[in-house]
Amino acid sequence: MKPIRILLIDESDSPPAFLPLEGLQGGARVITEHAHSAPAVEQSLHWFKPDLVLSEFGLPGFNALHALELVRRLSPEIPFVFVSDSLSESQALNALRQGAFDHVPKGDRMRLLSVLRHALSKVFERRARIDAERALQESEMRFRLFMEHMPGAVYMKDLDGRFTFVNSVAKRIMGRPGEEILGKTLHQLYPSDVADAMSENDRRALSVRQPVEALERAETPEGQRIFLSVKFPVISVDGQPVMVGGFSIDVTQAKAAAPDR
Repeated sequence: MKPIRILLIDESDSPPAFLPLEGLQGGARVITEHAHSAPAVEQSLHWFKPDLVLSEFGLPGFNALHALELVRRLSPEIPFVFVSDSLSESQALNALRQGAFDHVPKGDRMRLLSVLRHALSKVFERRARIDAERALQESEMRFRLFMEHMPGAVYMKDLDGRFTFVNSVAKRIMGRPGEEILGKTLHQLYPSDVADAMSENDRRALSVRQPVEALERAETPEGQRIFLSVKFPVISVDGQPVMVGGFSIDVTQAKAAAPDR
C-alpha cells in the first residue's frame, strides 16, 4: 500500500501532538512534511506530492488563506483541512467558501480523526480512479500496438456501422487517412454494391453472435483486390453485442494461383 503523505503548514518541524497518526494508518505508512512559507508550500506540492494538507490558521508572517489559495490553484484535488483553535466562525465559513475541506479545533481529536478519515477516503477514491484510468490507457496502448503489427487490415465499427478503429493496413487498403475513415460508414466510403455486401457480413456476425468468414472484393489504390475477411461481434459484459470487429487479409494472388473450379 502506498504511504499517506501529509503536508503540515505550521511552525514546527515535527508531527504535532494533536495529529492522531495511529488512527490514520490502517496498514499504510504516514509520511509528513512541513512548510512554513508560500515558496515552501509550492515546492512541497511539486516534489512531496501530498495526499492531504493540514494547516494552522494563525501563522506569523504567512497568511493561511493564502496557503489555501495556493494549494487550491496548484493542486485542487488535495483536501485542505484547517486545524486551529484560533478560527472565528466567520473565518471558518470564509475558509470553507474558498475551498477548505473542513476545519477542526486542535483539542477535538475524535472529530479530527473523523475528518481526516473522510478526507483520506476521498484520496483513496482518487487514487483508485487514477490507477483505473492508467490501466485503461495502458490497455488501449497495448491493443493499438498489437493491432498495428497485424499482417492484415483490422477495424472496429459501432452498431450503426461507423468505423471506430482502423489500423495502418486498413488505411492503406482504403487509400484514406484515419480522419477520413473514422466516424464514416461503408456506404460513405465504397460504392453501394460493395458496401451492401460488406455490411451484410457485418449483420450476419451480429445476428449469429459468432465469427463469420467471407470473401470480399474492393477497389484499392492498387486496383481491385480480393480479401478473406472474418467479422465478429464484440460482446459486452451483459452479453449484448456492442460493436462488430473485422480482420481482412489480401488473398488476390492466392485466388489467382488456385482459381475456383
